[in-house]
Amino acid sequence: MGMKVNDFLKMVRKATATPSLYVMGGWGYPLNDSNKDRTQSNSYNRNPERKKKIYAQNKNVFSWDCCGLCKGVIWGWYGNPDLKNGGASYATNGMPDYDAKEIMFKMCTEQSSDFSKIEAGEFLWLDGHCGIYLGDGLAAESTPIWKDGAQVTAVANIGQKKGYNSRKWTYHGHLKCIDYSEKPQPTPTPTPTPDPKTMDGYTVGNTYKVICKETLNVRDKATTKNSLVITELKPGTSFVCKALTHDEEGNTWMRIDSPASGWICCIYHGDKYVGDAEKTIDGYTVGAIYKVVAKKGLNVRSGPSTSYSCKETLAYNTSVKCVDVKVSSNKKETWMQISNGWIAAKYYGETYVK
Repeated sequence: MGMKVNDFLKMVRKATATPSLYVMGGWGYPLNDSNKDRTQSNSYNRNPERKKKIYAQNKNVFSWDCCGLCKGVIWGWYGNPDLKNGGASYATNGMPDYDAKEIMFKMCTEQSSDFSKIEAGEFLWLDGHCGIYLGDGLAAESTPIWKDGAQVTAVANIGQKKGYNSRKWTYHGHLKCIDYSEKPQPTPTPTPTPDPKTMDGYTVGNTYKVICKETLNVRDKATTKNSLVITELKPGTSFVCKALTHDEEGNTWMRIDSPASGWICCIYHGDKYVGDAEKTIDGYTVGAIYKVVAKKGLNVRSGPSTSYSCKETLAYNTSVKCVDVKVSSNKKETWMQISNGWIAAKYYGETYVK
């Protein structure tokens, strides 16, 4: 027989409790300098935002994708940051380098869509994704959403769990290379994740607006299933974010109180419907184009103060795009951030940018 189910679960739990990052093709190798370069053979990991995240890590952060979490543990991962693959040996212990679908239908027995008798240590699958059942209605999975790495979530087929993001799975099955003869040990219930203040680029308390071309529904629940449409918001309508969550499919939802109280879907199946509202400070709007009106030109500085060094001087009538605005504590200086530094838009009663 293969790995004992309790040994399997112990390492899977360890993977979810150890710092990690979702990396396509990752199967537990630490993100040291050489392994960071290794990730770049995959186009997903070369995406500028993902690449930036990868290269910001260190060797104590481990890389996982969804099926890599299952395979890496079976291949012997035990979380050693000083070993190339965290302790794992590629394609060993009876587990080939299969994708999620192949693991479900080639490496599992007793596949079932009935979750009433699922056992800890079983493989979980839905089209394009997979996880491992931990028991007590919880699963281990690696995904770029939520915590962006290996994490514990609720199995929506069994029920929601307060404090956990949840996902509905299609099938589960016993892995051929796991020995289920012993009784799985009870799953230590992790501390629930508190309501998130930030999620998928959104922050509670910030102002956003509808950016889709059509109206956006406000619903009584954070789901499109069995929820009621309260009203519709027109494109351009702005509102303050009061709470954030994901539904069972991983879509991002935001709760608002005005102009209507309810939930709106910010990101649905990858399409974004809610974006940043215009930010205007002291008459200047982020993203807008302005012109230098200082006759003698205007210095570009490395920071929002005359104490910062001068990088260059912009000529009269030069167009600039506002990136950010800061007002000094004495309210007598207004500094505008542009692409290559900061300029004094207003300075002690004089206006230099309009």
